[in-house]
Amino acid sequence: MTPSARDRPTVDEFMTRAPLTVACSTSLAEALELMETGALRHLPVLEHGRPIGVVTERDLLRLLARKRVSPEVMTVGEAMTPEPYVVAPWTPVAEVATTMAARRHGSALVMIEDRLVGIFTAVDGLRAVARLAGRGDGGLGHWRAGPDLGDQPQELPETD
Repeated sequence: MTPSARDRPTVDEFMTRAPLTVACSTSLAEALELMETGALRHLPVLEHGRPIGVVTERDLLRLLARKRVSPEVMTVGEAMTPEPYVVAPWTPVAEVATTMAARRHGSALVMIEDRLVGIFTAVDGLRAVARLAGRGDGGLGHWRAGPDLGDQPQELPETD
């Protein structure tokens, strides 16, 4: 029996609400400081109040490692990933997680019309899995992480 749409968990249940954002003109140094201070890895990039991209800590650090750029001069607008993955709050977690995995996105911006209301990251997805796994199948169908090995360390069987 498949769960009804009403029983499926949605992004709204697990997203980070009212995420911190940066403007296109924000320097890489400012963005990295904000990420470090807030323990964040993803920042939506806004222009005139509307999301136009996402910048990740990984993207910034890789860019700075590869190129000789000044983090005080280069802007987030030059480093961001444009056209972010956008979903509505009522989108099922399974649908968002599947799309994020297929497209290798680390986050989805959650919007109602033109308004950013949240961000759903891979970490939020892991929190969803952890919580849902605690409820039997948690609406995840036949998915199982593996056999229950109990609390004691187990010796793994040899493979050929």
